[in-house]
Amino acid sequence: MVHQLTFNLMSAGNLTAHLSGKFFKEEEMLPAFIQEGNRSNISMSHIWKLYLHYLAGEYEDALSNALSAEEYLDGLRSTFFVPFFCLYDSLARLSICDRVPPEKRGGHLRKVEKNQKKLKKWAAGAPMNFLNKWHLVEAEKSRVLNRRREAEEHYEKAASLAEKNGFIQEKALADERAALFWLSVGEGDLASLYILKACQAYERWGARAKLNQLKTTWLSLLKSSGKESSFNFLIKASSSFSDEVNNKALDLLNGCQGLPDYLQGDFLREVHRHTSGNHLRKRRGSEGSACTGFRRQMGRVGGKEP
Repeated sequence: MVHQLTFNLMSAGNLTAHLSGKFFKEEEMLPAFIQEGNRSNISMSHIWKLYLHYLAGEYEDALSNALSAEEYLDGLRSTFFVPFFCLYDSLARLSICDRVPPEKRGGHLRKVEKNQKKLKKWAAGAPMNFLNKWHLVEAEKSRVLNRRREAEEHYEKAASLAEKNGFIQEKALADERAALFWLSVGEGDLASLYILKACQAYERWGARAKLNQLKTTWLSLLKSSGKESSFNFLIKASSSFSDEVNNKALDLLNGCQGLPDYLQGDFLREVHRHTSGNHLRKRRGSEGSACTGFRRQMGRVGGKEP
C-alpha cells in the first residue's frame, strides 16, 4: 500500500489518489480487507486516500475518506496514523468551510478543535513531531476565521518547525497553504514566492507528481491575478539557481531592464536564499528518496493516543 502511495507521489505524470497500480489495487484489496474484518488495513487505506485527495485539492473526496477511516480508526490505536489522521481530517474540514452553510461549518470547526486538543497534548510531549502540525491547522483555522495576523504567524511557525525537524513534506505543505492564503488576500507577489518555496521542498522530497500539479494549478491561479509572468520567472530562476548560484547571477538579474520592482533587490535575494545549490545539496544529503524519506519520516512520529 505504501509502495503504491509512494509511486503515485513520485510519478512523472499527474497526481492521483487512486491507489491502484503495480504495487496495490484498491478495488481488489479494500473489499478483501472488509471481508476479513481487517480494521487496521481498512482505516489505513482510507487515510492514505484522504492524504492523496487532500494533496490533489480534492477536499470533498478527502473528507469522505476521513469519515470512512474514522469508523475503523480503533484498529490503528497507538500508531502514528492517529495523529496523521487528526492532521488531515482537520485540514480537509477547514478547506471546505468556505463552501458549506453556517450550520455545517460550525460542526467542522468543533471537530477541528477536538483534533487540535489531541495534537496539542502530543506536542507537549514530543514537540519535534507534532508542534508544526498543530501550527499548520491553527493557520488554516485562522484563515477561515479571517484572523490574518494569526494566520501569517502560524504558517511561518509551521514551515520553520517542519524544516527544523526534518518533515520536508510538511514544510512544503505549509508553504503551499501560505501561498493560497496570500493569494486570497490579494498578495500575488508573496503567493508567488511561497509557492516557489513549496515547489522546491516537494522537489527535494521527490514528489514529482505533486510538483507537476502545483505548477499547472498555480500557472492558472496566477494568470487570473496577473502574476503568471512572475511565477514563470521564479520557476526558471529556481531551476538555474539549483545548480550554481552566485552574486554575479544576482547582479545580472538585478540589472535586467523591465523586471518589476518585486523581482529585484531583497526579493531576489530571498529567492536565492531558498533555492541556492548549497542549501539543496545539504538537504538532499539527509533526505534520500521520496520512498525511503516518506517511510522513515512517517515512522518517526511518536507519542501516545490520549
